Amino acid sequence: MPTILLVRHGETDWNRSGQIMGERPVPLNQNGEAQVKRLASFLKSRSIHALYSSPVVRAIQTGEILASVLQVPLTADRGLTEIKVGEWEGRYWKDLTAEFARQQFYTSPEKARPPGRTSPCSSGG
Repeated sequence: MPTILLVRHGETDWNRSGQIMGERPVPLNQNGEAQVKRLASFLKSRSIHALYSSPVVRAIQTGEILASVLQVPLTADRGLTEIKVGEWEGRYWKDLTAEFARQQFYTSPEKARPPGRTSPCSSGG
């Protein structure tokens, strides 16, 4: 029975800084390339027959490194593309977390959980 291995792309500078990439053409950084090379080395002992990748730059770079070392074909498949995040692309996760916590407090206070506190609704307001 065939085995399917799912692999995430190597590290990018945006991963490191906490920026949301979406479909932006963000390349692997040096550490990301080294991560993928270590993975390729590990996978050499496995029987890999094909590689499929999202068409985004960081995923293609990951796939190309693996394909080169493992000597197997790489196919880019649009169906594996990162979800579209629209205006969030390029923003920082930490900023969105704060922004949506504030928004939730005003729109759904029963669900809001301020850090170190209970919900305003569960404590009587």
